Amino acid sequence: MIGDKTTKRRPLRHLRWWIAALLFASTVINYIDRQTLSLLAPYLKQDYHWTNTDYANLVIAFRVAYSIGQTLCGRLMDRIGTRRGLTLSVLWYSLVSILTPLARGFYSFASFRFLLGAGESANWPGATKAVSEWFPKRERALATALFDSGSSIGSAVAPFLVLPVYFRWDGVRRSSFRDCSVCFGLSSGGARITRRSNIRASATPRAR
Repeated sequence: MIGDKTTKRRPLRHLRWWIAALLFASTVINYIDRQTLSLLAPYLKQDYHWTNTDYANLVIAFRVAYSIGQTLCGRLMDRIGTRRGLTLSVLWYSLVSILTPLARGFYSFASFRFLLGAGESANWPGATKAVSEWFPKRERALATALFDSGSSIGSAVAPFLVLPVYFRWDGVRRSSFRDCSVCFGLSSGGARITRRSNIRASATPRAR
């Protein structure tokens, strides 16, 4: 019994706010990732010879997958839990981002955008579910506002991250690959932190 007490892991103080910070970071990365296409659109149109209609169809492909994916991913979160669900989501859209520079034409690019929309759609159902599991009612509005603000911040900082990388490497495919690699590193790091924190909402009571 003594050995069990000494080896027991000490709980992290204010763990729920660390989780909120991870949800915020995930949302920021999510929006930086999705803004890459719109920021590089003028250059991609020239290199891939896209018309405005082609670009609109790429945006629609993302939006269709995002709309359908929110319902499906919400169901997935209910089945496998937020920790596993969000980890799979981050790994999914990070991998798609890395593979996107392999696109060689409109249809392959549209396919990658569709897959990206499907993966990123899990962020809101997962984050909302995590807030409801970890926060008492009196703190849920603040926690929701915290992670939701990541969408505005991610959109605001995206130009300062994406465009310098693009102009630094002087190549659309190479720069896009580098940018996505950075996002993948941040995302996978957050996923590892989540796993190492051993978050299990069903086993941890909310703070009252």
